[in-house]
Amino acid sequence: MHDYKDSSIDPLTGLHDRQSLEKTLKKIIDDKSSTADRPAFCFLDIDDFEYINDNFGIELGEKTLKVVAENLEQNIRPSDMVFRWEEDEFVLLICGLNSINRLKKVLERLRAAVNESYIEIDAERLLQITMSFGATFIREDDDIKSLSSRAKTLMEESRKRGKNEITTA
Repeated sequence: MHDYKDSSIDPLTGLHDRQSLEKTLKKIIDDKSSTADRPAFCFLDIDDFEYINDNFGIELGEKTLKVVAENLEQNIRPSDMVFRWEEDEFVLLICGLNSINRLKKVLERLRAAVNESYIEIDAERLLQITMSFGATFIREDDDIKSLSSRAKTLMEESRKRGKNEITTA
């Protein structure tokens, strides 16, 4: 699944970008041979990112994006992939799971890893990073728009429930 030869990289985070994700998703969605082995699609959003940028500056916002990208990259399983979608949004493709319960366990481990990330604001203050997650399995009738919309709606539910949450369907 990790066929990145035609991929493009986000210059800030070093992750594969939205264009790479869309190419990868097209291959997955177009492959009708194995619908049982389709990965889960997870939309992640950094909680209060606008507040970070507005109150601490764009440099701290960019540092936050880099820390999150590095943390996700270091904590995903070898079979999984992480992409930068746009701004403070990331996407995970999580492979080899066959149930919502297993998906939630993988995401909970990633959420805990992100929660251990702190950014130094100044000598006296640290900023804890949290993220809201929305995840769903890729369906046979999905296209990129329906899939990303469904996952983003689930992520927004996590934000409505108080942020730093995981919502799956």
